[in-house]
Parts: sequence; structure tokens; C-alpha cells
Amino acid sequence: MTRRIWRSGGRSGTEWRSVAAVMVREGWSVYDIEQDVQGREWARDRGARRYRAVVRHVARQQERQDARD
Repeated sequence: MTRRIWRSGGRSGTEWRSVAAVMVREGWSVYDIEQDVQGREWARDRGARRYRAVVRHVARQQERQDARD
């Protein structure tokens, strides 16, 4: 059976392949976020990484601004 996976640009294609692999491994016919413990952990980790990246970016921008002043 051939499975089609929705893909958009960037890393999300990899993420959807991971989700599809979990679905196949667990025998799910439909994706259910409540069952996807690993996916929720990945999302939490991704959110934390994003937050840290934004904090670093804001700090760098502030340092650049301070250096200009």
C-alpha cells in the first residue's frame, strides 16, 4: 500500500515522515494527537528551541543597537 504524505517546504516534510512512521508502526489509520506522546514531546522541544532562538536573536539585536548608540 502506498501512502502519500502531505509535504510543505522546509523541515516539516521530515516531521511528517516521522509522524507517518509512527502511524505505521502503531497501526493507526488516522492521526490522533492524544495518542502521539512522542510527537507531543517533539513539539514541546521544538517550541522550547524556538523560544531560545528568539531570545538569543533579541539579545543580539539589542547588543548591535547598543553598539551603534
